[in-house]
Amino acid sequence: MPLPDLLLELPAPESGFDFDNAFSTREACLAAIIKARWPEGFACPECGHRTAWLHRRRPIIECADCGRQTSPLAGTLFANTKLPLPKAFKLCYLIVAAKSGISMLELTRQAGVAEATATLWKRKLRFVMAGRGKKPLSGTIETDEVVIGGRDEETQGRRLGPNKALIVVSVEDDGGKCGRVRLSAVDSASGEDLRRVVGKHVKPGSTLHTDGWNGYRGMPEVKHEPDPVRDPRKAHVKLPLVHRVASLLKRHILGILHGSWHPEWLGWLLEEWEYRFNRRKAARRPLLFERLLGWGVEMRVPTRKDWHDYTLAARELRVT
Repeated sequence: MPLPDLLLELPAPESGFDFDNAFSTREACLAAIIKARWPEGFACPECGHRTAWLHRRRPIIECADCGRQTSPLAGTLFANTKLPLPKAFKLCYLIVAAKSGISMLELTRQAGVAEATATLWKRKLRFVMAGRGKKPLSGTIETDEVVIGGRDEETQGRRLGPNKALIVVSVEDDGGKCGRVRLSAVDSASGEDLRRVVGKHVKPGSTLHTDGWNGYRGMPEVKHEPDPVRDPRKAHVKLPLVHRVASLLKRHILGILHGSWHPEWLGWLLEEWEYRFNRRKAARRPLLFERLLGWGVEMRVPTRKDWHDYTLAARELRVT
């Protein structure tokens, strides 16, 4: 089959119904992957020749000049998958397009896959979300620490117990509304950890609004404007955007995850929630899948056999 026949302009679905119609066949899904991987048209990695053929039975592209065979799936989100491509596309769409997230049980029901398969693909997409290029926050930014987890009478304040985690929340002030958000799990509220988070997520020259916590003192390359909170019950008045985001994050953990989280994959959870929140105003949800597909074809995503390495990478998302 001539490859150029597949390099047509891809459809831009307006809804989930249009998405199902556009990517209901293996050929349509392959065309989308090829288009995302080679936007200017396929070029042979060996000789650079642009004329190639697509095998009818296997997802292999063969160069018409040197005969080099190239898999469009290798080194991408869909490498080594045993799922039919239309079902894999549907899984990705259900995970990405849900504005408030989707539970694992609901994902298995709608996609018709086993829970282990749904879990694997959710982890794959979280890996892609974490590996995307992110521009640092700029302008006026509110930053504060938030504790998530169950009640623990032995520890209070910023001290962490065995079932608690400390999250640094940074929010752009968009005229009194929430702009972009960055979330980071940290081991403590020490100045060293907080400076590392601010240096990673905040553009130099920005204005940083915080409470009176000493850990934020001496922040390099930002204009620090602390506003001490005398009454903890009125903290939301001083930093309203941070508390609004923290409330939505906790609601997500309780509603979608039923309060269940684990330190090993907390960093991935925050990356997924951050991705959704920063795209909450997207009018055409299927286009989010198109963008994620573009990222997914540019990186090698862990497979089921790579689970151990995936767990180690999850720990690196924590700012320690």
